[in-house]
Amino acid sequence: MAIQSQDHVSAADKEYKLPRDGRESIRLTAQHYMVVNRQGWILHPDVESAIKDIPNPKIIDLATGTGIWASDIAQRTSACFWVYDSLDEVPEEHREKYDLVHVRLLLSAGPSIDKLVFIECFKKFLKPGGWLQWEELAYPNILSVHVDANSPSGLRQDFSVAYPIVHLLEKHLKMSDRLGWIDQFEKIVCKAGGWETAQKIAVPVHPHLLKIETDLTAVVLMDLTEKMIMIKRLKDQHDLTEFSEAIRKLHEDQDNGVMFAYNWVCGIAKKS
Repeated sequence: MAIQSQDHVSAADKEYKLPRDGRESIRLTAQHYMVVNRQGWILHPDVESAIKDIPNPKIIDLATGTGIWASDIAQRTSACFWVYDSLDEVPEEHREKYDLVHVRLLLSAGPSIDKLVFIECFKKFLKPGGWLQWEELAYPNILSVHVDANSPSGLRQDFSVAYPIVHLLEKHLKMSDRLGWIDQFEKIVCKAGGWETAQKIAVPVHPHLLKIETDLTAVVLMDLTEKMIMIKRLKDQHDLTEFSEAIRKLHEDQDNGVMFAYNWVCGIAKKS
């Protein structure tokens, strides 16, 4: 196993919606292990099966952030890794060099760039027959989860309690524009051209992870509010009051037993 790093910071990277500090690094690490547990895998089984017989497969983790995904999977495979924290033009030496491109939460927390630009970027990194694994949030991006004895899973998911904060994220960040297409992942990726197959997997909520997922959701929303104040996305006192009240209500709902979870999906695609 070998890991190499390219620490170039692009203009797009500067649009990251959350802080870049020690607290955020801790949150991203906790989030990573929660996501892996919720999915039940770090590599989707179809992807893992496809690359397992490749000697020393080459994997690139794009928009890598803290590099926690690459660091974790490096303990589980003999692959050669490159972590790359930029989505500028693909350097010539990286074109069609990789068996797998991994990316996570690019649309949820990253820059406002058209999805087709990203899809084309990922394709340039991949060898023919290479795979993309893209973990993202669908819209609405936050679920409220209630204990329900009448449900087979013991849980009921809806958007009612989460609606005020989801509405404000839509108002200020246009999250539906970013995430609304995810439900048509297969159709849009294949229509972009150059892909043999694509699949979207909706990742179910697991009861044993709801406490940490609820806590992570609350931390994200508080940090997001602070960042929006810092970059003057919340332009006046009315905007700030709206956000503060929505977060206060979220904490009140938590105290009353409501839990929250990400509307988590994973898209995989194979390049032609």
